[in-house]
Amino acid sequence: MKCILTKDVLFLIDLLDNKARVVGGAVRDALQGSAINDIDIATELTPADVLSRLTTAKIRTMTTGIEHGTIMAIVNHKPYEITTLRTDIETDGRHAKVSFTNSYEQDAKRRDFTINSLYMDKNGVIYDYTNGQNDLKHHYVRFIGSASERVQEDYLRILRYFRFWSKLGHGPINEEAITACTTYANKLNTISSERKRYEFFAILLLPNCDKTLSLMQQTNVLRYILPTANISNLSHLLKVYPHADIEEKLAVLTQGDPIHLTLSKTQKKLLSCFNQNVYISDDLTTEKLNLFHLGKRVYHFHVYQALIRKNISKKTAKTLLSLETPIFPIRGQDFIDLGYPHGPQIQECLKIAETIWANNGFSQNKNLVLKQFLMYNGKKG
Repeated sequence: MKCILTKDVLFLIDLLDNKARVVGGAVRDALQGSAINDIDIATELTPADVLSRLTTAKIRTMTTGIEHGTIMAIVNHKPYEITTLRTDIETDGRHAKVSFTNSYEQDAKRRDFTINSLYMDKNGVIYDYTNGQNDLKHHYVRFIGSASERVQEDYLRILRYFRFWSKLGHGPINEEAITACTTYANKLNTISSERKRYEFFAILLLPNCDKTLSLMQQTNVLRYILPTANISNLSHLLKVYPHADIEEKLAVLTQGDPIHLTLSKTQKKLLSCFNQNVYISDDLTTEKLNLFHLGKRVYHFHVYQALIRKNISKKTAKTLLSLETPIFPIRGQDFIDLGYPHGPQIQECLKIAETIWANNGFSQNKNLVLKQFLMYNGKKG
């Protein structure tokens, strides 16, 4: 089992009078032997008491979540969420009003899935109030109590169900969960784009995500994220390029169609580049120019697309993917130094020089390229 009871975690538990346990994903991932990213701590102490103890110990804190019982403690530059045990008073599918309790069992029953309601004390003893360990063993994702009620408390749990089903390796499907996700799929429209993006991108990062998206499509969930998703395109990509990143997967899924998610300017630009029509061949001079203009990340994507379409062979693809980006030795200033005026003419000079550079095997000899440019320009004049 991966160790989550680090020196810093034990320090925090001791600081909280041992009225605290590690909870949720860290315990789940430790039992699976998976990498542990964040470690959350649940405590019987009130938020005010937690904050007082952290402040006295001169621990840096962030209190933006204190209304819901959460305080972020920064220990040795690593954040730990410390949350008072809670029960839900009222939910509306997006937010919850909570009251604090000292019962771990009550806190467990307000969580989403059995596999996420596991607690571990400082001695490594695991507390399981919902049979989560057995579900984890069988790769089974099950809502705590009524799936319909859990989904209606927070509609984002629809996407979380599919994420954990994928994360656990596509185990048995919980029919009650699928029914609830299908019934309330349209309520995803009430969830902020940012929250949906986080969960959906987490799904795309997981292996065999095309299988997950297929189930999401069957249950009418995917239409509220990617209305025209082409999962077949994604499956073809993953066969030749299993390590494709989020933007590459989005590009083949959407092919320029609408995305009901908020994307950054960089992501939008990448998708635009991925959706260009780029012809890939086995001519190395042409392909080195493609690589130079597109950049390695975008170029590699188009090579894989050409391989999928059978425009090139596997051998050619391997050769093209091994190419290094050629370095163009000429700058606009070189032509200004030769007496050419600032302005559009410099761009025309660069285009001509680029052709000469490529025809000379992408030579790094600046003087050679400039000499041939002057000869060409002289003949032209």
